[in-house]
Amino acid sequence: MTNSGGHFFVIGETYEDRARSYKVISLEGKQVVFEYADGTLGSGDIEIRARIHQNILAERNLKQTRQAPMASPRRNPHSNKAVFFSHDEVFPVIAHVIENYSKHSDHYMKHGWIVEALIKDPEANLILDRLPKDKSASWWAGDMVAFFSKVFTEGRSDWSSRFERDDIDGNWGYRARQP
Repeated sequence: MTNSGGHFFVIGETYEDRARSYKVISLEGKQVVFEYADGTLGSGDIEIRARIHQNILAERNLKQTRQAPMASPRRNPHSNKAVFFSHDEVFPVIAHVIENYSKHSDHYMKHGWIVEALIKDPEANLILDRLPKDKSASWWAGDMVAFFSKVFTEGRSDWSSRFERDDIDGNWGYRARQP
């Protein structure tokens, strides 16, 4: 359940258990310390808490999939190519990753960093896990970010009012708009 960069959890981020949402306060050894919205503090084993949160996300994703099944890839009517993920499901996850980064940095989040963050993101993993295995998760995450940038460039992005971007090493970097 831990990612290669450390723990599954990020201090200050919000997660869910079967009771309600909570914010991570600290990570101490194999324990996560958290606080519910009402101020109640709790702690638990990192691996177990991470598994509970991922199960909730998976159940939510399954429920959404049942409402709009995606048994086989859709076809893009303009190119007849298979479509394995939609902008509507992926772009909010990318936006969340950029916003989290922007909470701690005024710098632009580079393309590669967004890809790495998506690979570590539990919600993005639900999407990445269902994609064909002929390409790596890193490739798919890069494809998602490339589509995000393409739509942004075309002026069709719902996110252009929330983010600004800059060309960094031939790729777009993003950050939350500065006040």
